[in-house]
Amino acid sequence: MSRMTRSWCFTANFYEWRQPLRDALMKEIGIEPRPMHTGDLKADCAALIQAVTDAGYVPQVKYVDYNWSDKRGAEGMAEYMRRNYFADELNADALCAAALERLKDICDADGNVNDEINTKVAWIYWRPGENMIKELYEKAGELHGHYCPGLAIGVRAAAAALDILSPEKRKQICTASPRAAPATSTEYRSFSARRSGTGVLKCATVTRRRLTSMTARAGRA
Repeated sequence: MSRMTRSWCFTANFYEWRQPLRDALMKEIGIEPRPMHTGDLKADCAALIQAVTDAGYVPQVKYVDYNWSDKRGAEGMAEYMRRNYFADELNADALCAAALERLKDICDADGNVNDEINTKVAWIYWRPGENMIKELYEKAGELHGHYCPGLAIGVRAAAAALDILSPEKRKQICTASPRAAPATSTEYRSFSARRSGTGVLKCATVTRRRLTSMTARAGRA
């Protein structure tokens, strides 16, 4: 699953929930509209986001509209409302009967009631490796001697390579030149992976002349 999602983690929760027909019908039969979900949906989403943050990750959030229709016959809709909203009321039978009479008035030609549900969903996603990038960049800078754009590119490239190549499954060797900033990042990233046990991507640091000699012997440009 981690390979399929490229190491991203994901959860979702309703952020808003609106049912206009339901709310209007409940008012007409004399009871206060009650939400399908107990509690505060926005507070629940905020708690999830905070939990991901407290775990040391950087959550990203996207709010998406998600709407659908619940189509039922008048009797089925009346029973649905009894079951979900006023089953515990002493006058539940009277409320159900009142709801049924009103629902019969708003049925379509096929005898169905179309209850539209309009919601907004919070997509919360994060990548466990993202919180390590900053630390890797700082440590690679100590090895390289300074911080520069090339170093940042190397850190990102090495992290991406480990995700794609899955070196924990097989031994891999990376040959890099120390004269290039990205190569230093690759060297540090592979060294960190071996120390932490997350991978065995070996980095062979060579000079440009030696690299040219090695590739020539191998018959590659």
